[in-house]
Amino acid sequence: MTKKTKIALGVFGAGLVGGVALAMFNDMTATREPTATERLRRLAEDGPYVDVTMFELAKAYDENQVSADGRYRGRALRVAGSVSAVLRDRDGAPLVFLGSSRNRNLVGCAGVDEHTAARQEPGDGVVMKGVSVGSQSGMPMMLFCSIEMAR
Repeated sequence: MTKKTKIALGVFGAGLVGGVALAMFNDMTATREPTATERLRRLAEDGPYVDVTMFELAKAYDENQVSADGRYRGRALRVAGSVSAVLRDRDGAPLVFLGSSRNRNLVGCAGVDEHTAARQEPGDGVVMKGVSVGSQSGMPMMLFCSIEMAR
């Protein structure tokens, strides 16, 4: 076997091995299961949704957190209510709260984009979509929230 033939076979072999490795990698990434965060984000965006008012959700958690978790936690919700406050969490991300006219926060919503949160004012009627994570600090909370409709 000549030197040129050995070089040609070496290049061909390296290309073949590289191509097989690339095909295996692409196949592995294409069939990768979505992470829990990706699944929750998709659920928040696509539903199916449980329709509930902010008063119904808050009352369910006030009366029996265990029962309310069984009905709502981990499910996509569409919550109708009024904005009571727009704040920031410790990391600076917007939080939109739904609540009563007495400025009592009843339901917390995290994950609203900055631009949308900035446009909300207390008293605005909205429908928030998100995934319930149960009660935090005595209040029902949702993640990956978006405003579906505002008046």
